[in-house]
Amino acid sequence: MKIRMYECCFGDCFRLVKKGHKDLFVDFGIHEYTCSKSEREKRFNNIINDMGEEKDQKEFLLTHYHSDHFNGVLYMVKYSKHKFSDVYIPDIWNIKYRVQAFALLLLKDVLNNDKIENNLTIIDFLESICTTNGNIHFVKRGSIFHDEQFIALWPSKKFIDKKIKHLYDDLAEKFGGNLNKINELYKCQLKNVQF
Repeated sequence: MKIRMYECCFGDCFRLVKKGHKDLFVDFGIHEYTCSKSEREKRFNNIINDMGEEKDQKEFLLTHYHSDHFNGVLYMVKYSKHKFSDVYIPDIWNIKYRVQAFALLLLKDVLNNDKIENNLTIIDFLESICTTNGNIHFVKRGSIFHDEQFIALWPSKKFIDKKIKHLYDDLAEKFGGNLNKINELYKCQLKNVQF
């Protein structure tokens, strides 16, 4: 297996290549404040050009939901014909405090002015980067993925639940009713998502 690490100012993108398997891109983005827009675009274009001619023989792993891990993917979809046949993301949909997790993600976006381009929801974002027949995989800790080559070792559901509850309760004290409004917004969004 070959591993390529791309220079992304302050951000991440790795490409894992193994003969007979689709290439796996791990994260793909740059913190906006670490380099100019033109420099980010230049680096994104280098990665896209390195993808070659095959437009849908690649997979993407998003390790966590920060924009510096996916803004390059949005750029790729906007300015090239590349999309991913499979996208792997951490499964925070099936945890006890998932609604609170979404509220915290939205609050982070609002406070950091760090929204997904064109105000896409996370589901819209995932659909935009997949090929027509692409698959989105919600990966739990211990899951084996990408042709059974890798195992997800991110924190357990129990740890994430505890952390989210603590963060949410802390912020609920500071923001009061405003955080509850964000909560309600995400409850409405989740009703329209089938898993």
